[in-house]
Amino acid sequence: MKYDAVVVGGGPAGLICSKIMAEQGCKVLLVEMRKKIAKMHRADGEMIHNDPGLRGDTVALEDGQIKFTVHGFSVPYRGPRYDLYHYIVESPSGYRVHLANFHPPIGIVISREELLRGMEKEALDAGVEIRCETMALQAENTSQGARVNVKKKDGSTEWIEARYIVAADGMASRIVRTSFPIIKPGGIFGSELAAAGEEAGTQIEMANTDWPYKHTFWKCVGKVFKSSVTYCWPTAKRNIYVLADTKKATEYFISESKFAKYFRNANRIRALGWPRVEPINPLWYPLNGNILAVGEAALGSMETLYQGAILMGWAAGKVLARAINNGVHVSRYLDDYITVMRKHEIFRHPNPFDVYMEWGPLISSFTKIFEDDEIDALFKVVDGEVIEGGLDPTRQNKYMWIAIFDKKDQLEKIKPGLLNKIRAIMEKLNKELGTNLRWNV
Repeated sequence: MKYDAVVVGGGPAGLICSKIMAEQGCKVLLVEMRKKIAKMHRADGEMIHNDPGLRGDTVALEDGQIKFTVHGFSVPYRGPRYDLYHYIVESPSGYRVHLANFHPPIGIVISREELLRGMEKEALDAGVEIRCETMALQAENTSQGARVNVKKKDGSTEWIEARYIVAADGMASRIVRTSFPIIKPGGIFGSELAAAGEEAGTQIEMANTDWPYKHTFWKCVGKVFKSSVTYCWPTAKRNIYVLADTKKATEYFISESKFAKYFRNANRIRALGWPRVEPINPLWYPLNGNILAVGEAALGSMETLYQGAILMGWAAGKVLARAINNGVHVSRYLDDYITVMRKHEIFRHPNPFDVYMEWGPLISSFTKIFEDDEIDALFKVVDGEVIEGGLDPTRQNKYMWIAIFDKKDQLEKIKPGLLNKIRAIMEKLNKELGTNLRWNV
């Protein structure tokens, strides 16, 4: 058999997984559908989240390396950076929830293209064979290992055999959807994901803006913005990204919203699609025979973030190389990989997506559950305060709601009856989640 492993996907998880195996003497092929691995084609936050322990490690960017301080390895990064200290959510009338941290910053914006370029070079230097413009269609187990069917640049297809196939092709993974039993999420968040998947969003990069909020990840919520949520944040090169639920909503924010004045003299650099995929639950056991799911391919419809993808790819590469070199099946060592994978908070609950609901309506739920004047009231009670917090998707909501509910008496005076509405939402969540959340309401 020509290959010990075929890795599908040239993102952070696939690149480091293939590199780790090749460094241990394994024969590895990586296939990637894009023409160039480092070229950015879709919406991306392009940032490192600095919350300690997030996704199972604490990372640091220094000396041209992204260092994983808990697990003791690093990946190269020598591109530009821009530190974020503030996370601000604005209501329709301009009231704000403000989370911040300065030492270290809550996040570091980097260049995805520079990150992938450095990781691709390391993989090639380690001996990984890379084929671009090669789309993986499906994978299946064989008597001797597994094989993957790929569509080549000329349109022809080919089956490639290996001891193992690694699915690192993202949350829309064709390999996972054709090789693993799939479960769609139920509960509140499952219905929200299904609704969100009806239309794709757009992320537009703008240069030469007058955007005044430096070192800030900015979010707007409310029906007035024509989107469940709109994000604005700086790129590593000091441009500004704008991302909303739909292309129309992104255009509205730039051209017609109260923030349009900051973009009147700006230049559009590029528009990136925000792909929506059919939501599926994460894989509690990411191995099916000789096919292993890594990174977002293993997490269904949830993000790994850069550090999660890299850490999962690193752990998968380690166990695969150990199994191949020892002549045993990877299942013998798989617990080492699963331990890393399940550091993602999505695995805290049997209905995993509802972990994100534990501290109140999140993202698309916010504008569906609350009217604009109710969002104003919620944010008004903490407007002007600075709450210690970061970019962790679950913790940031927890910090926000704790701060709001500490002012529940004030909230009741501003908007009578809103607390009762929140209590009803809480009871609905408890019923669906089988929990006993109280939120101090």
